[in-house]
Amino acid sequence: MKRTQIREMKGIDGTLVSDVLSAWCCACCALVQEAQEVQTPGGATIERH
Repeated sequence: MKRTQIREMKGIDGTLVSDVLSAWCCACCALVQEAQEVQTPGGATIERH
């Protein structure tokens, strides 16, 4: 449910079904994506040198 809230808040395309499948298939990847969206303003990407 948190993934759906983040997606809706940031205006990211997707559905509840895609959120559930993402979390079920690779929970670790889903958590990293959620953390990145929450930590970076506007979901901007972080450049690493």
